[in-house]
Amino acid sequence: MGMTSCFLLCTLLLAMIATSLLLMIRKQKKKSFHNLKLPPGSMGWPYVGETLQLYSQDPSVFFSAKQKR
Repeated sequence: MGMTSCFLLCTLLLAMIATSLLLMIRKQKKKSFHNLKLPPGSMGWPYVGETLQLYSQDPSVFFSAKQKR
């Protein structure tokens, strides 16, 4: 093996190891993210959806529903 082919082989091996580590870290982060519990509330767009709800009904009913959560 020449010096150039040895360098290319080492570079390729290092790139494969780095890619594997990054993929493993990314997979681990996704697992831990799915285990988190979210606070109660709607998953919609709060500024658009809840604003429309506020204006479409009695404000006291809207806020009392929010306080119950």
